[in-house]
Parts: sequence; C-alpha cells; structure tokens
Amino acid sequence: MYDKDALKRMISKKGLKETLRLLNSPDFPEAIKNELAKENLFDKKGIPNVKLISSL
Repeated sequence: MYDKDALKRMISKKGLKETLRLLNSPDFPEAIKNELAKENLFDKKGIPNVKLISSL
C-alpha cells in the first residue's frame, strides 16, 4: 500500500526531484495514484500535489 510514509521513504532514498519525475511519469500505475489521492497527494486528474509532496 502506498501512503505518505511510503512516499517519504521514496523521497529520502531517491530525492524529491526524482520522486516527482516518477510520479509524473505516464507509466506510474493508476491504482497507486488513486491510493495517494485519498491523502490529497494527487488531484482528481492524476496530477501530483507538488506543494504537499514537497512538504513531506
């Protein structure tokens, strides 16, 4: 399951820039986007909430 904690770990390992690049990728799974959208990390159009993700 993907959540804020998983995203924090990804940022700490890969860095913010690389994490955002991955989240913006067209290959990033919709199911994960939907899970993260529950915590407002993605909007309804599937676009990452950069401001919130950067604050992690």
